[in-house]
Amino acid sequence: MRKSKDKTLFIFTGAVLVGLAASVTSQMFDKRRNGPLPQKENISVIEETSPNEASLLAESAAATKPPNGLTDSQIDVSAAAAYLINNEEPLYIFRGEKQWPIASVTKLMSSLVARRLMPAAEIVTMDKKAVAAYGEAGGFKVGERFTAEDLVQAMLVVSSNDAAEALASHYGQEEFIVEMNNLATVIGMTNTVFIDATGLSPGNLSTPNDLNKLVQFIWSEDPEIFAITRSPTVNIIDIDDGQSRKLNNINLFAGRSNFLGGKTGQIPDSDGNLVSIFSVPDRSQPVVIIVLGAKDRFQETEKILIKL
Repeated sequence: MRKSKDKTLFIFTGAVLVGLAASVTSQMFDKRRNGPLPQKENISVIEETSPNEASLLAESAAATKPPNGLTDSQIDVSAAAAYLINNEEPLYIFRGEKQWPIASVTKLMSSLVARRLMPAAEIVTMDKKAVAAYGEAGGFKVGERFTAEDLVQAMLVVSSNDAAEALASHYGQEEFIVEMNNLATVIGMTNTVFIDATGLSPGNLSTPNDLNKLVQFIWSEDPEIFAITRSPTVNIIDIDDGQSRKLNNINLFAGRSNFLGGKTGQIPDSDGNLVSIFSVPDRSQPVVIIVLGAKDRFQETEKILIKL
C-alpha cells in the first residue's frame, strides 16, 4: 500500500502469464480524456465522469508485465490487453475492465450480427439516412444496391458508416441493435453496450476483457470476418450497373504477413482504438492485442507486440 497525494490506493498484484512463469508488478495509471464528440443529427453524446472526481482514484487495476519487461509507463493508452487465441488468461493487461467508447471497433459486432441475420446475397439499398451517416468511406450514393456481404466488407475494410447504417436499417434499426446487445450477452460481454451499429455514438462502450471475448467468439464461429479485415483491398459490386469498386484497407497492418485480422476505431471521445490478431514467433497460437484510448494506436500495439 502507498499514498498518492491525500488518497491511499491499493495496488493488487497477481495475474498469470500464459505458458510462462514470471513475477508481476502492479502499476498505477493515468487517465486521459478528450473533448466531447461534435454533435451530429441522431448521434447521442454520453458525458463521462470527470477525471478530477474522487471516484476515479478508486479505479486502480493490476498490470501484468510480459517477460521482456514491458511496463505501463511505456505505453500511452487508457486500457490495453493481450491474450492468446482460445485462452482468456491475459499475457498482458492494463485496466482490463475499464469501459471505454470503442468507436468503429463496434463494426466487428455489427458485421457478425449482419452475417447471422441476412443471407450473403441479400440485396440492400442505400437510402438517404445511410448515405447521410458521418463520413464518405465506400463512396456510396442514394439508391445504389449492394449485397449484404459487400456492405460487410465495406464496414470492415474502410469502416464505412454508410454500410453499417444501411444494413441496420434494412433489417430494422432498433431490432438490429437489440440483436447486437443480445449477442453480447450470450458471449458474456457483461460490461458492453451498443447504441448504434456504426460506433459513432460514444455510448458504445466495452472493455479490453469483453472485446477479447468477442474476438475469441468470432475466431471460433465466423473467422471469415477476420480474413476480410487482413486483406489490403476488397472489391464490391454495384448490383445495378455491375461496376466493381475497389476499397483500400485503412488498417496500416493489413497485408503484413503476421497480421491475421482486426478492426480500427476512432472518434474524438475515444482517441485511437485497435483490435489486432498476430502470429508471433515461438507461440503456438495467435495473439490478440487490444488497445483503447491511444494517441497512436498502431505504435502502441507494436510496443506490446514486440515484447510478446
